Amino acid sequence: MNSPALPDPGAFSAAPTSYVSVDNGRIAYESTGEGPLVVLSHGIGDLRQSYRFLAPLLAAAGYRVVAADLRGHGDSSTGWASISRSDVASDLLALVRHLGGPAVLVGQSLS
Repeated sequence: MNSPALPDPGAFSAAPTSYVSVDNGRIAYESTGEGPLVVLSHGIGDLRQSYRFLAPLLAAAGYRVVAADLRGHGDSSTGWASISRSDVASDLLALVRHLGGPAVLVGQSLS
């Protein structure tokens, strides 16, 4: 019996980087797929590409998948005065509003 082909994780990493402006900076994200919105947020010291295996699976299942870089990480702005749970939550809410929400948020560690 043949297993179904898995989506290519490299396809998500090839998505163009977009940005949402927040107070004192901008948050980088990439998007793939169509359907209900799922926002993926990594932990401290990591990058949005940590979801490179999960994102294509969710997109193939019929979701619009957005992975964001935390403030001070990856392609997001650096030099923030703080990077607290409240700051990250505020950034993610701004991203969901920007994208037209509602959304399911998936995170780990600080996210």
